[in-house]
Amino acid sequence: MIAPGLLLIESDEALSPVYHALKWSLPDNTALIVSPVTQQPKSRGMAPGTTSWLRERTRPAGHDPE
Repeated sequence: MIAPGLLLIESDEALSPVYHALKWSLPDNTALIVSPVTQQPKSRGMAPGTTSWLRERTRPAGHDPE
């Protein structure tokens, strides 16, 4: 958990299987958004190590894929 109620998950699975696995693991009517994070987001107030973890897995914002 990088902040209360906020998780980052690394997966090689497509979006739908990740969404459904999370949905089925949560109590009914729990709010849920699943989205790929391909670029380094702007953030603050996250748990220590979050920025480094994201930098290792994303490209800089504004960097076009080749």
